[in-house]
Amino acid sequence: MTHSDPKQNPLNLKIIGVMTAYYLVSLYYFSTITSNYFIIYPSFSKINEHYDEYMGVFNASARILMIYSSVALVFISVLMLWFRPGAFPRQVIWVTIVLSAVSVCATLFVILPIQLSLWIKGFDATLYQHLLSVSLNFQIIPSLMQVLMGLWLLNRYLSDIKLLSRWVFILFFSLTFWTINYDALVSFSLYTPVGAKDWLAFREAIVPTKFIWMLILAFVPMLLTIPMFWLRPKSIPKWLVGIYGLTIFWIFFISFIYIAKDLQGYLTHNYSRAKIEELINSDFQYRGLPAMVLTLIAAWMFIKVGQQKIAGESISQTKTR
Repeated sequence: MTHSDPKQNPLNLKIIGVMTAYYLVSLYYFSTITSNYFIIYPSFSKINEHYDEYMGVFNASARILMIYSSVALVFISVLMLWFRPGAFPRQVIWVTIVLSAVSVCATLFVILPIQLSLWIKGFDATLYQHLLSVSLNFQIIPSLMQVLMGLWLLNRYLSDIKLLSRWVFILFFSLTFWTINYDALVSFSLYTPVGAKDWLAFREAIVPTKFIWMLILAFVPMLLTIPMFWLRPKSIPKWLVGIYGLTIFWIFFISFIYIAKDLQGYLTHNYSRAKIEELINSDFQYRGLPAMVLTLIAAWMFIKVGQQKIAGESISQTKTR
């Protein structure tokens, strides 16, 4: 039994485009909700001086991202029913639709109203615990299951590539999409309304060990560029891997010598409005924009792999005629 049936579901650029959008949105959505749960939510109870302003900034930034990404996730999941490769069983796509619907409904109809209530009525410990419970069980876990199923589907889709090369590319591609820069869009914007009295408690809440692990995962693709030079799919040129490697090394370099050392290091122990503003501006300029380049390169690589598969299917069909 083969993983695909080109005659029944021939691969084309539309399918590849929808697949690329599906993985981008599903992984970005998962990144957003996990960042909120592990990094942002623990800070709610630490803000006393400017709580109303703080929650206002959070709701204004996070709500937009969560609404757009969640609605896009459901839409693209449904679209996959018509635009999917033969390696993606229709029954599995239905399961991903159900999982995305559960997570998105929890986001739109439970999580966002709770976040809004915590802003309007003030911090309430019971309501906060309810937020954590719903977020974990009905938002994060279904989304995680969807992501894992997506990785399984990718493994089927790329079954013509050798096992080691296949999984190096899958991890490289998926982690790039998952670690899209959330800091510049949400996290760092929350620094501005925090007052000097709450600053140290706020920092302790948002920079736990869990944040360090997420930071490490963000730079795993940099390490994967080394095996990618030799184990990449044949359709991906070596120079494209080189550009990716140089770009992510720049992000790592500037993060270590400037963002982490001079700015974050100082702010860990001291409050400075000037340093906060410098961090926000510098992060977008030196890390946010290059991170967008990484996302485009990873998407380009995925499309080139798909183009190679289209060419392979065309040759196979020609030989069978």
